[in-house]
Amino acid sequence: MTLTLIILFILVGLFLIWLEFFIVPGITVAGIGGTVMMLGGIYYAYANEGRTTGHLVLLASILALAVLLMVSFRGKTWKKTALETNVDGVIEGINKEKIKAGDEAVCISRLAPMGKIMVNGEIVEAKSKLGFIDEKVKVKIIEVYSTNVLVEKV
Repeated sequence: MTLTLIILFILVGLFLIWLEFFIVPGITVAGIGGTVMMLGGIYYAYANEGRTTGHLVLLASILALAVLLMVSFRGKTWKKTALETNVDGVIEGINKEKIKAGDEAVCISRLAPMGKIMVNGEIVEAKSKLGFIDEKVKVKIIEVYSTNVLVEKV
């Protein structure tokens, strides 16, 4: 009877740990419960069946956990749950030859503190140095960064 209980503890623990890895990610009741069940089964084997049986149960538990996780990782389990979309977006940088510090521009949207401005025929992202700036207000470019510019009211 005790050997059946030990095997039951180990199997339930293995299932809960597998559940933790593939169904409920993070540290949850499944992972903690699985660990407690496996350790409880191993402890029960040592306490009631002796050192030899305890060592065998410990070794079998470690091997079973390793095989279960290895088979699960090699299988298509991750393919079913993992996102495989590639992001092909590209951030266009600012043409630093065309837009320079000191250029004047007009806000085409409200800068609160970020918004869009029109400078030298191009629309770029701008950040207000101080406070909000309404649209159609003239601004001066203070600094040009790789993806946006810093501006202030004229």
